Amino acid sequence: MKLASMVVGLTMIAGVAQAQTVLATLTAPYAPGGTPLVSPYGYYMSPYSGTVDGGPEYRFNCVDYFHEVAVGQTWTANTTNLGDMLTALQTNNSSVLDAMIANTRGGDALPPGDAVKMYQEAALLTTMFATDPGSDPVRSSAIQTAIWTLTNSNFATTGQSIGTGASSENDTGFWVNYAANNYDNQSSGFYNQFSVLTDVTHATGGTQEFIYATTSTPEPATLTLFATGLFAVGGVGVKRRRKGLANTVQMPV
Repeated sequence: MKLASMVVGLTMIAGVAQAQTVLATLTAPYAPGGTPLVSPYGYYMSPYSGTVDGGPEYRFNCVDYFHEVAVGQTWTANTTNLGDMLTALQTNNSSVLDAMIANTRGGDALPPGDAVKMYQEAALLTTMFATDPGSDPVRSSAIQTAIWTLTNSNFATTGQSIGTGASSENDTGFWVNYAANNYDNQSSGFYNQFSVLTDVTHATGGTQEFIYATTSTPEPATLTLFATGLFAVGGVGVKRRRKGLANTVQMPV
């Protein structure tokens, strides 16, 4: 059954679309191999499937470690296209950029340009998961913890990073460096496929923030230069939930 929508029509300012208000639903863990990804620290970090206004399912990737959401939960969210944010930044359209960034958690903590860069880096890393993230849990956990490192300033204090260095694909630091070195080298329009999904009550709490791609196989342009045998696969969403807590995404205790 399609959910009733609380849609605010797209407002156009200087040709750039503003955030749209939608109903988001987290529908299920994404586990193509049959088993959700479990981190070395004992909680689920599987990509999740979700819908926007009851439409097709996308893979939601968590970019927010410190808030929670449950499978089956529906919430009112802003969906803000990352490509539109980047366009506003590149054209020095500060009024438009400020308006869009204000609808994201990144805008709560960072200057607009830094927030756009953060989301670019995180979006790029969502394309680095294997088709079945659970098939290589250490490497997949390293990618997810790198995303959280980039998007949550206090994540390092949790001690959840994977590995201790930056030379192996199984280390958080490897992917942090990869994002920093490659986020700005993507083809024109690459970031248009990504949107940031943020609870409308983000300033006072709310649910976790996600990045999702509206195409099935976003491919980073720099992948052919990255000689480590990685495959370009669809951007996937990663969520956390403590094992044994019935579909609820929880912060580690």
